[in-house]
Formats: sequence, C-alpha cells, structure tokens
Amino acid sequence: MRIAATVTISTVYPGTSGGAIFFGRDETGAPLRFVANRDRILRAPIAGEVWSIEGERRHHPTYGDQVHVEHGSLVQPTGRLIIDFLLKHPAFDGLGIGKAKATRLWTKLGSDLHIVLSQGDVERLGDVLSVESAQKLVEAWRAVAEEASVVSFLDEHGFDIRLANRVRKIWPEEALTKLRENPYRMLAFADWEKVDRMSRSLGVAQDDPRRQVAAVEAYLYRRLDAKHTLTAPEMLLDGLCCAMGMRNLDVARAAVDRALREHAIVDTGDGYQPLGAAVMEKAIANRLRELLAGLPGPERNLFSINLPSIIAEAIAALRKAWGCN
Repeated sequence: MRIAATVTISTVYPGTSGGAIFFGRDETGAPLRFVANRDRILRAPIAGEVWSIEGERRHHPTYGDQVHVEHGSLVQPTGRLIIDFLLKHPAFDGLGIGKAKATRLWTKLGSDLHIVLSQGDVERLGDVLSVESAQKLVEAWRAVAEEASVVSFLDEHGFDIRLANRVRKIWPEEALTKLRENPYRMLAFADWEKVDRMSRSLGVAQDDPRRQVAAVEAYLYRRLDAKHTLTAPEMLLDGLCCAMGMRNLDVARAAVDRALREHAIVDTGDGYQPLGAAVMEKAIANRLRELLAGLPGPERNLFSINLPSIIAEAIAALRKAWGCN
C-alpha cells in the first residue's frame, strides 16, 4: 500500500554507507517506521525535523509494518508540528523553550507561528519570550529553515534534492536568496537546459542579461568538458543561438559582449575561453616561462596543498589587470 505523509522524526539509525532507518509520527500522531536507501533521501534525518515522505507500506516478519521510502524531502514545519520541532530539534537546545513555552507560542500565534519565526518578528514573540530569547529563537529557526527552503526549491523545480548540501556549502547563508537573485547560479551544479527551464519558469525573460551571460558561460564550459579550451567566435555565436532558442546573431553578439564586460569569459584574439580555463592556462604558461628562463620560484606542485593559493594569486593578478574591485 502506498503512503504519503508529513512526519516529525523521533529516532534515527543512520546507515553506514548512507540512508537510514528512522521513526516518526504523522500529523495524526500515528507512529511509523521508515527504511530509506541513500539514493532516496538527501541525508539521514535529524530527530525533531519534519519530512515529507512518499513510499510503500510493507510488512516485515520481525519488525512489522514499515514504509520503504521512495522519496523523502525535508520541509519546514507548520501548524502544531512546530511544537515538536522546537522541543526535539538539537538546534533549539539551550534556548529554554520547554513544552509550556512552545505551547504558549502556538496558543498565541497559531498557524502564523512559522511566518512570525521566518520573518524574524521578535516583537510578536515578546508576549511569551524575552527579547533575548526571541532573538536567539529566530536565529536558530533561520539556520535550520534555510536548508528546508533550499530543498523545497530544488524539489519544486525538478533538481536532485541531494544537491542541497552542495548548494549550502557554497552559500552557507541566504542560499535561496542567491538562487532567486540569479537562478543561473545553479549552472555550477546542473546543465544548461534544466537551469534555463527553471529560470524561465521564475520569470526570467528571453533577453535578460543574466540569461545572456549564463548562456555564453554554459556553452564554453560544455566545450571545455569536451576537452576544448578555446572556441572560435563563429562556433560560439552558432552555439548561443541554439542554446537561447533564437536565430539572431545580433542578440548572440550582444550576449558575448556582455559576458566580456562582466569578465565571465576571456577573448584571446583567436577565440574565447571561460574565465576558469583562461586563469589556469595563464598561470601554467607563466610558470613554464619562469622554468625555461631558469628563474627560482616557490614550489608549484599542482598536487600539493599550494594549489588553492596558486589559483587565488592568478585570479587576483587577472582582476588587477582588468581593473576589477
């Protein structure tokens, strides 16, 4: 029997190679046992979290009924689920939010509680908590709610929700704000077609400057994946017309010009390169010249821990040459 439920996690037994067996209660308070392989959930749940679960209920001869998870996604708690969330999630430990205060918050604010917390409305929490406690609660809520928001965003637009961990590693704070500001930032994690489809659904126009620059970068990085570090102008223009769904060379040229102005790509005189490839080639070429000239220099082992500083120095030198802040 198939089941879809929103559950508050109570106990978790993480798998040694990913996945987990965990327990939770649905909105009616009914206890459920879940079995999830690592390819079905973004990570092992944490006690107190709220998850949206879809799966198949099966009977195990030893453990009884359990749900084999087909899709599990972290969600923001709403309604009375917030009470258990505040009481059980480790992010709220030490804040002095016991059952009495959590219940009073629900009695005072009801279904608006998650909105008040998300908006950071400390004043409305003041009838139950001190200003200091309310501020700490808001900060803790934002920290844990951010992940759920990113997961929901990715899930809504058809991305693998396990990308949420990688997205939040790049932007530990306000990841969702970054993605909404420029949805094409998702090109760091997914291909052009999927990211462009999402961006257009969010209202990005066909001739939006963000789309133009992203299309140029995406095409050049696709060429780089095919082992081509340099792309001829005619090939780039033709590729852009295809990627952007228009046969207008003037629009394609404008996109390339904009990408150059924003230093997203580099014009070598013979063709174009994505910035990353240009930086690496320039750094390697400069070092080879130093070696051929017999000039001493620091250790430049590309497999050593020096690599991040080498790349940072090369980027800084290019930014200075271009007059970037």
